[in-house]
Parts: sequence; structure tokens; C-alpha cells
Amino acid sequence: MSRSGNESCLRGAEDTVSFLVCVFHQWEEWAGLGQLEDYLSVLEYLLWVFTPLIIVFILPFLIVILLYLSILFLHVYK
Repeated sequence: MSRSGNESCLRGAEDTVSFLVCVFHQWEEWAGLGQLEDYLSVLEYLLWVFTPLIIVFILPFLIVILLYLSILFLHVYK
């Protein structure tokens, strides 16, 4: 049965890109990665949620730390 899927990839591919896309879809089906799109959607949502938190809390903390380090550097090498 998988042989007919491979033959359809070989027969229907006009160029290398379409062949690689077909092979990737066959591999995805064989490996059972049908939920890969849903998983990536969840990762995109988590990135959407946590990016403002990182900007609001971690970025100012890093700016303050770098400010203190630069003041210390200027004080030591004065």
C-alpha cells in the first residue's frame, strides 16, 4: 500500500520541490505526526502569551543589570 503512495509521488512530481513536499507528507503520515500542526499552533500561542511578559519584566531587569555593570566598570577604571 505504501508503494502506491511512493509511485504517486514519483508520478505526480513535476519538479524537485513538489517531490520533496510529497515525500515529506508521506514521511509525516508514516511517522504519525498528524498533530504536528496543532503542536506548532500551541507553541505559537505560548510565544504570543510570553513575549509581552518577557519584554515587561526581564528586559528592564537586564537593562538595570547592564547599567550597574557599566557604572562599576567606570568606577574601577577611573
